[in-house]
Amino acid sequence: MSRRNSRAQRRRIAKQQSKSFSKTRIVIAGGLIAVVLAGGALATRSYDSNEISEPDAIHSTVESENLIDKVRAGDLDSQDYIDLMVQRSPLLKNTIEEGIIAGVLYDPSIPELTNKLRGVLTGKVSEGILENLIATQMTAYPIVDGKIVAVSITPTHSLAYGIEIPSYIILPNDFLHTENPATDDEVISVLEHERRHSIDYFKPIVYPNGVTLIPEDFSSGRVSIPFNDALDETRAYYEQLEGNLRTVLVFESKNIGSDHLGNNARQYINSIKNLQLNTKTPKENEIKDAQMDEISGIVPLNLTGDVMTFRYTLYGRDNLIKISPGNN
Repeated sequence: MSRRNSRAQRRRIAKQQSKSFSKTRIVIAGGLIAVVLAGGALATRSYDSNEISEPDAIHSTVESENLIDKVRAGDLDSQDYIDLMVQRSPLLKNTIEEGIIAGVLYDPSIPELTNKLRGVLTGKVSEGILENLIATQMTAYPIVDGKIVAVSITPTHSLAYGIEIPSYIILPNDFLHTENPATDDEVISVLEHERRHSIDYFKPIVYPNGVTLIPEDFSSGRVSIPFNDALDETRAYYEQLEGNLRTVLVFESKNIGSDHLGNNARQYINSIKNLQLNTKTPKENEIKDAQMDEISGIVPLNLTGDVMTFRYTLYGRDNLIKISPGNN
């Protein structure tokens, strides 16, 4: 989820290229995954579930029991489980050690979360706005009627953006009891999505070409909240989808299911569309162009029927991948 005052519902997209690619093409659709040559000939057998095979794939993961099943059976505490998933992710561990993420909380009470926020905001914002800022966060989405109803980070107020305030990733009570996420790797995928939001909230965004997003861009009107929401999600879904593809294509893991992958791919396309739709000002145009350059590793080519097509230039590969949109 992204930073904003009150939470809303959530390189230019490349044109379809007519040339064929000589490398393998991965097809993930209808719950079946196959490796197909560019000419359409089947290069390997089809696989049930979420198995993948490429000639140059790295076999480096060992399938193991998903601990999320123990949570659902009542044999493992939810917060203990989340703590274990954090330890499994070097990205999350490093970001916590760097002081950017203050913690990952499973269904915290409002009093507990209020105290946590007071701890990270004290000394970072003026005493005059501290309590009002905390009160605002406690009544802003994803908190509804005193309950957390969606995965998010907090604090998310634009007045606290970019001034090195650590954030908490907060998870609702039903997070571990839905169809998506369904595996340990999918839980980590969601947490790493929120990690990107935490990083982008902590310090101003600086692109390689020198374009920046700074706190003054909001107060001056150079950047709108809707644009920033779309930018946040574009960055987070790109990083999440890139991680999903690494898990599936490089490590050949079955623990990223087709629904999870398809949902993230669909949200990635939607976030890019929203970014383009909400680009209005000269500064927003600068940021959008810089962002499109940064996410050129996964380029949506088309969405035809129930299949999305992407070109990915990652892991030393330049291939096409087709992904069904998922059911979530």
